[in-house]
Amino acid sequence: MREALIADAQWEAPFVLANARKGAARGDAFYVAGCLFRAVGLLVQGLHAHAGCWVLNEKGAVQAAGQLPPAPADFAARAHALFAMPGMAPDVLSTVLDAADGLTAEVCGRITP
Repeated sequence: MREALIADAQWEAPFVLANARKGAARGDAFYVAGCLFRAVGLLVQGLHAHAGCWVLNEKGAVQAAGQLPPAPADFAARAHALFAMPGMAPDVLSTVLDAADGLTAEVCGRITP
């Protein structure tokens, strides 16, 4: 299970964020938020799996993931900031997705099966 969760994070999180760009171009904040939730959830699961821990529910999961050894020092703050989108304009949504891509690349580079 550990390897599967890490592999899912490494391929699916970037894939989900790439799909979110279609919604961002249309100003579809709802779709982008859903994709962000999925991508961050995958990163949380991947970080926990790397550390040999398991996520039982979403409550507090981002904060818990941020305290795990492979997490970037500011993981929780950066992940939470993604959901504070300051608008629905395509350029705003694209900027949020740029930040999500950066966080995803950093986490995926730190977790290994």
